[in-house]
Amino acid sequence: MQFPKRRGQLLATVGLLAIVVGLLAAVGAVRTQAPAPKRPPFRMDTLATSADTVRAVVAYGRTLHFVTVPGAGDDQLLHTGTCPGDTTCRHGPRSVIQPLEEAYKLTGDWLVQGRIIARIITADTAHYLKYGIYGQDTVYWWAGRRHEETWSVYASTDSGAAPVDRRLYIDSSHVKYKWGQSIARWVWDPLDEQTWAVCEQSKCCRS
Repeated sequence: MQFPKRRGQLLATVGLLAIVVGLLAAVGAVRTQAPAPKRPPFRMDTLATSADTVRAVVAYGRTLHFVTVPGAGDDQLLHTGTCPGDTTCRHGPRSVIQPLEEAYKLTGDWLVQGRIIARIITADTAHYLKYGIYGQDTVYWWAGRRHEETWSVYASTDSGAAPVDRRLYIDSSHVKYKWGQSIARWVWDPLDEQTWAVCEQSKCCRS
C-alpha cells in the first residue's frame, strides 16, 4: 500500500535532479562563451622605459584568460642556431603558446590601443631571447601599433627581463570567413620559428 507514495517521492527526486543538471549545463554553456575583449589600461606609446613596458604588459596579462585546452594552443621544442641544415642548429626550450580567450572577437581599431593576444609558458630553464623567453617564465605577446607601424612586444615575468620588439604581420586574406575560436601556433618559415595567433574575427597575426 506504500508503493504509490514511494513512487511519487522517486519521481520528485528525478525531477529535481533534472533541474539541477539543466542548470549546470546552462552555466557551462555561459562559461564557454568568451567575454568581450578588455581594453588595456595603458597605451604602448606612453611608456617611457623598457622596465615600464614589461611592468605594464605583465600586469595586464595577468588579468586575462587564455585557452588552455589541447589543440587551441601549441607545444613545441624551439630551435637555436641557424636551422635547418647548419651545424649550429640545436634544440632549445620546450614552450607552450596559448591564445587569449577572446582574441577572435577583436574588431575595429584594436591595433591603436593594442592587445595581448597570446602567452608563452616555458618550463625549461633554457633561454630563447628572440622572443623574450628567459626560462621557467611566462611571456605575454602584445600586438598593436607603435609610431604608425604594427609591432609585437614580448614581455617576460622573469625579474630584470627586457621586452623584445618584433615586426607584426597581419594576414587579412581570409576576410570572407570568421574564426569560431581563438588559436595560437608556433609556425616555421624558411629560416626560423614564428608566433602565430588569431587576432581578429577574420584575421591572424604573425611575428
